[in-house]
Amino acid sequence: MHRDSNVDRYVTFTQDVGQDEARVLESIPRKTRYMVRKALKENYSCIRKEEDFTAFADLYSRNLRNLGTPCFPKKHFERILANFKGMVDIREFMLEGQVVSAVLTFYFRDQVMPYYGASDPKFHAQAPNNYMYFDLMRWAGQNGYRTYDFGRSKKAGSGSYDFKAHWGMVERELPYEIVLMKGKSLPNCSPTNSKLRGLIGIWQRLPLGLTRAIGPYFLRLVP
Repeated sequence: MHRDSNVDRYVTFTQDVGQDEARVLESIPRKTRYMVRKALKENYSCIRKEEDFTAFADLYSRNLRNLGTPCFPKKHFERILANFKGMVDIREFMLEGQVVSAVLTFYFRDQVMPYYGASDPKFHAQAPNNYMYFDLMRWAGQNGYRTYDFGRSKKAGSGSYDFKAHWGMVERELPYEIVLMKGKSLPNCSPTNSKLRGLIGIWQRLPLGLTRAIGPYFLRLVP
């Protein structure tokens, strides 16, 4: 058994929110604020769900395949929604009669945590991600929540980090200490690992149905 105490790949982002929507918007840096305002001009609508995650799972698995990453099985989301009733929901954002983005969010005390999110790349020009996350921020502030937790991301260089860093939130290190049962060092299975580029490229070219079927198996192999 070996203890690896040098796992410093991750950071998290948090932001205080309040009931004043304009103030929340002004707290966002200029470039991202511009994209939010652009998205606010679109005719988005939101549907909140606590059970049906079909549209969310479809978008999420598509996004992960395009990133070259295996996706959790549907049973994973079923269990989350069943075991965290009253503390989790899925918000679907509609545009032109279809779901263009969706997010699974946890609620704990005075905190809101969007945990799994995805959007349809065909609607990139309408900034569905910007609308989705800002809409959740303003809803949180108007419903008594105080902290918006944008969640964990790998450090600079990942798409998730770059997107979250542009929202001007408080960035905090997330150090980990991991006990390895076998081996002496923690394998680097991060998509940022250059040795995995070939495998990522192959995964991105596989049929979506195949990645959905075999993805959960590969996830079990990741330490």
